[in-house]
Amino acid sequence: MSRPDAVSAVLSHSRARGADRLVLLVIAWSSAHGTGSGCWRGRASIAELAGLNAGTVTRSLRVLVELGELHVEHRPGRSSLYTVTLPGLLNVVEGGAHVARG
Repeated sequence: MSRPDAVSAVLSHSRARGADRLVLLVIAWSSAHGTGSGCWRGRASIAELAGLNAGTVTRSLRVLVELGELHVEHRPGRSSLYTVTLPGLLNVVEGGAHVARG
């Protein structure tokens, strides 16, 4: 990867499969400047882009967190903030801390 590109990181490093991988790709594609940080799409929007139902997206988000490939910041009254946490990405998570993966 010539730059931190979240989609490339998902394709190269993710252990997720099937719908879980598709959800992670949508989040990576939707993130700020392709970094993997700052995706705030709602679950319905992720479901629409992935061609999945909202229940599948909810289950996939849990799986991705368990795999350690996604960080979710729950924001009451707003959509959650999603950050892809895979090797090669510099992410901003947990109150603004930069976390280098690799």
